[in-house]
Amino acid sequence: MSSLKCSGVRCHHAGLCGCSGGVRRCCLPMVAFLVIGWTVRPTSTFLVADHMVDVPIGAVFESNGSTLDEEAFLYAVAQINQGRTVLPKARLVPHVERLQSPDPFLAIQTGCSLLGKGVSAMLSCTSCPANYALQTVGNSLHIPHIFVSRDDNCRVMYSKGYTLSMRPSQEEVDRHLVDVITQMKWKSMMVFFDDYYDYSHVQSLLSLTRKTFLEVILLRVEKITGGSDVTEWETSEKESTFVEYGEKLRRAVVLCSVKNSVRLVKQASGAGIFTAEHNWIIANKEVTLEKLRPVHASSGVFTVMRRPLSYNEYTNRFLRHWATLDIDDKDVRTLQDARLSAAYMYDAVHLLASAFSSLLNTRGWIGPNRLTCKTDALTPWNGGLMFMDTLRQVQFPGVMGRSKFGGSGYNADAHVQILRLDRRQNKTKMKQEEPFVFRTDGLDGPEFSGFCVDLLKQLSIMLDYDYELYEVHDGKYGSRRVDGTWNGMIGDVMTGRADFAVGASVVTATREEVVDFTLRFMDFSLGILMRETEDDNYFFFLQPFHPKVWLCAAAALCVVCGVLLLLHRQQPDKNMLSARATRQKSSYTWFTYSSLLKQGGYFDLRHVSRKILAGVWWLFTFFLFSSYTAEMAAILTVTRMENPITSLEDLSSQTELPYGTVAHSSIAELFSESSSDTYRRMWSFMTSGDYPGTLVNTTGTGIQRARKDASGDLHIVVVPSLRLAASQQQGGADKRQATIYTDISEAADSAENLKDLTIPL
Repeated sequence: MSSLKCSGVRCHHAGLCGCSGGVRRCCLPMVAFLVIGWTVRPTSTFLVADHMVDVPIGAVFESNGSTLDEEAFLYAVAQINQGRTVLPKARLVPHVERLQSPDPFLAIQTGCSLLGKGVSAMLSCTSCPANYALQTVGNSLHIPHIFVSRDDNCRVMYSKGYTLSMRPSQEEVDRHLVDVITQMKWKSMMVFFDDYYDYSHVQSLLSLTRKTFLEVILLRVEKITGGSDVTEWETSEKESTFVEYGEKLRRAVVLCSVKNSVRLVKQASGAGIFTAEHNWIIANKEVTLEKLRPVHASSGVFTVMRRPLSYNEYTNRFLRHWATLDIDDKDVRTLQDARLSAAYMYDAVHLLASAFSSLLNTRGWIGPNRLTCKTDALTPWNGGLMFMDTLRQVQFPGVMGRSKFGGSGYNADAHVQILRLDRRQNKTKMKQEEPFVFRTDGLDGPEFSGFCVDLLKQLSIMLDYDYELYEVHDGKYGSRRVDGTWNGMIGDVMTGRADFAVGASVVTATREEVVDFTLRFMDFSLGILMRETEDDNYFFFLQPFHPKVWLCAAAALCVVCGVLLLLHRQQPDKNMLSARATRQKSSYTWFTYSSLLKQGGYFDLRHVSRKILAGVWWLFTFFLFSSYTAEMAAILTVTRMENPITSLEDLSSQTELPYGTVAHSSIAELFSESSSDTYRRMWSFMTSGDYPGTLVNTTGTGIQRARKDASGDLHIVVVPSLRLAASQQQGGADKRQATIYTDISEAADSAENLKDLTIPL
């Protein structure tokens, strides 16, 4: 069977098969195609209307490998079938095969066996020889094959074929490693590597750094025979090896398995050559902080490059299921402690289900026949190309992040997480800014507390590092000087006087040009602190007149009522019944009061004297209430004018009320560098010098100025500081209030009305 006719047979891969002189010669994978075959059965899987159909998928694992990958595959299938959210119109039917050895011939037999069962796609987690054989099977019969390599050495053989890798391309990861080394400005380094990291990748790394380094030394770390994980570095020659290279070990890249990396660092530290001056990079996607805990006592600096992980609903489900497995390392606290290949396999199943669902909803689904690897009946699946195109377009936000594929067949999400572990004591600059940082004077010097200090303590516990706090000398966060240098905490970090700074420092575009910020841990607004009028009481309607005027009006009411009664007694009405006369007398009081309120009366004043008195009283009430109406209108107008600031436009257009903020702060930078006309007018007003003291040194000074200054100063500050001032204010006779107009930001160029709320000062 060494030579066969080429007629009717297509050469799919030049590296495996070739035709010469009418004779076809193939290597082992194609030979397996010829000796193993099945008859074609005209059975297809398709969807009609809303009928639930079974979609078979195959999976290949190695018996000598971890069972976690297979467990992740089965759990993902069960979750999709039970949830009915990812694939509501179909059901996945898994077919699992296990390889007894990584033999390519056995892998081809296994792949053909799965195709004979009518699978629509294959997933695998095997070593590279078996993986390459499965790639050949899938590419020949147009069956999509998604693999999760057990290490980083497996490649996608056909970039435009039917194979996808859940792991990103190692070349992309190597570029990230070179970027880190370049940023550190190394001119020489040592590279430790073992079988975990293929030598071809070492060559790729060397080619990428050829123009950068003057000297690169390669050291291969071999395992001792007998299955032990102990490396050759534990032999008696290790000390002489460390001494031989000496200073050259200050900069090193470790491309080894996690166990070898940890042992290598421990042995170097035990030999006394891994000091605070040494900086090593450990590039391993599987490394975790827990696995590195044995080397935390080392004095050197570690830069760890690993795979960043996503935390979402799928992550939570995956971790909960992981904790139920009967395995040694099930007690994981984070996903990084779990096996990444299992997480990739979990995402691969969901990615397949998403592609199935997309085809069902758009074009319908017709599954493949039960394909055969027999050469005389070798018929690829017609729907494989369409299914493969759908797989390349689908994106799934899974456990390992958003999986998506480019034209090369690798996962395009090649991000890496870079961690720096340093046992040296860090110098940390801090600025007092309540409520973020409180400063108290103790017997041994200043003591700090507050939110930022608590956050720093928790980080030191989690990352196991020491720090020493200093208060910034000029009390500023940092702003750019005229000569381009920086003051405050930003300047101390730039000049190296501090390793990092902690405080309520606002992230701005200008600051990001010179220093790096962590993810923000709090979002807050800016506010305008201003005095407000006293609360109105229930007797506000009496304010238009002096109390003496009200007393005189009440006295006039009584006098007029009494005079009317006397006139009635002296000149009683004739022919009037006594009862009616009594009612007439009692009505004089009501008549006088109703006249005061411009309501008139309901009886006639028959005598001239009474009419004259009533006319004088009506004239008096007319002038009284005309004056009251005018005074009340004036009071209401003045009350509205006492608090005229309802927007930034109002604040910038007036010059009667002075306002300011903290000098050299992010707020001052916002006003000074903004292109908004409103902000420019405000900054020009604050720096004009017409009102001295508008720019203060601290937030507390500005709050006290706005609270106590009789001129009605306004102060622009962050809202948390205002709320702290409000909570610390005790009641008293001089109680005041502040109106905070929130949501002042660079986006408020249109100076829209600002939402206001009131807190006591």
